[in-house]
Amino acid sequence: MTFKKEYEIQTKRILDHLEQSQVSLSDMDKSLIEKAVREAYGAGYEDGLADGKEISEHPISG
Repeated sequence: MTFKKEYEIQTKRILDHLEQSQVSLSDMDKSLIEKAVREAYGAGYEDGLADGKEISEHPISG
């Protein structure tokens, strides 16, 4: 199994779900979804570091 970034895995899950629901998506739609998921992961990580605490040291569930 090849390594995939988490946003790639989540994007595939979203696109698979939409496909199973018979939603028609253009390549542009798929690209936009991937970009939005990628940016959401980036922003979440940056926000986690902005408070001066490392995310792994202060998990949300803890």
